[in-house]
Amino acid sequence: MRILLTILVLSLFFVNFSIAQNGDAELWTGIELQKRLAKGLSLRLEEEVRINDNISDVKSVFTQVGVTYRFNKYFRTKITYRLGNQPALNGPGPFNRFMTDFTFRYKKKPFIFFLRGRYQNHVSEMNVDYTARDRDIHWRTRLMVKIDLDKAVQPYIGSEFYNQLNNPKGNVADTYRFYLGIEYRMARNQEVKLGYILEKPMNPVRNQLTAHIWAINYSFVIPKWRTDKKETPKNQ
Repeated sequence: MRILLTILVLSLFFVNFSIAQNGDAELWTGIELQKRLAKGLSLRLEEEVRINDNISDVKSVFTQVGVTYRFNKYFRTKITYRLGNQPALNGPGPFNRFMTDFTFRYKKKPFIFFLRGRYQNHVSEMNVDYTARDRDIHWRTRLMVKIDLDKAVQPYIGSEFYNQLNNPKGNVADTYRFYLGIEYRMARNQEVKLGYILEKPMNPVRNQLTAHIWAINYSFVIPKWRTDKKETPKNQ
């Protein structure tokens, strides 16, 4: 735990130095509700606000709903739809995103490995009268490693690559992400995730800044509804 805190403090120092050079600081906050529908099947609803420009302007606000199905302890899939708003040419512009995830999980104590592939179709309306539209289709590959300490706190580290599939030049890797953080289980059905994300553009044409993102998410699992059994009167 001390090692993780040391890494986070050093990361904070490095991030502050990097932002002063050529980066942008962002803050992502979100809340998620989960509900088990059946064995291996669950529903997720999430609301998130993202702030950029050195945490001064709203970058996007969105709501997303997803359904996850776990085949076994190794494989799971998830289908998600996201609806939100983001700054556009002449006012807030809506966007839609469709995502399909395929995740492989493997545990070798004390490590838990997650390899996720995501197909992502993002459609942005560039102005409020829907006269301009931008579409990005990506395949995202992410490797995440958690450390299972049999405690309430689980540190994690990971990396991810974005490959744009609808680029005229072909399959182009245009974004890289690095993840570092901790997950804290407050109760059996409540969890808080604190993390840092380095998002580095790999496509110089878009002239995007490197983003240093601080993220905080709260997750709540809705418990099963209990049905009180009516007591049957005893025969007299």
